[in-house]
Amino acid sequence: MWVAEEDGRVVGLAAVGAETLGHLYVHPDYQSRGIGSQLLEKTKALRPAGFTLWTFPAQRGARAASTSVTG
Repeated sequence: MWVAEEDGRVVGLAAVGAETLGHLYVHPDYQSRGIGSQLLEKTKALRPAGFTLWTFPAQRGARAASTSVTG
């Protein structure tokens, strides 16, 4: 589990498993600041061979970012 903090407050997290990114969350007040991208990049560095990530169809931003998540 990786967390993103701002001023001592947890504003996002990434739960990384052996082959999956189980959860990627950024608090709505902190979205569009690059926090999710940084957590995704950290996951890519930890799993350079690739990993699985599920996104909901309505989350177009997340789906666009996940297209480059391959090994």
